[in-house]
Amino acid sequence: MISILIAIMFLGCYLLYNTSQKTIIVSNNTLVKKFRNNEQLSKTIGLGFLLITLVFASINFGVFSGILFWLVALTLIMSLLIILSPLRIINYKFLIALLIVLLLIEFIL
Repeated sequence: MISILIAIMFLGCYLLYNTSQKTIIVSNNTLVKKFRNNEQLSKTIGLGFLLITLVFASINFGVFSGILFWLVALTLIMSLLIILSPLRIINYKFLIALLIVLLLIEFIL
């Protein structure tokens, strides 16, 4: 459950990051171009993903612990996204590998 929450939160943050006017997008990815062209829809979907993860984290961990988990995860994800995205490290292969590793860690431990 936690890894799925983190993956959805990362997707929401990635949508919001790509629709920001302050970022310079250096990727030739068609998906990123679609995010930039449909800015209002992308922002709405990104905020929706973040709110969904906040609600599910609050249900899963309790209200205060869920909000605290969400804030810490949001801070970590946004920091990594801001640092790694200009280096072009984040792509779909990276995201799939990250999700698989998180799922394995969650179910093994």
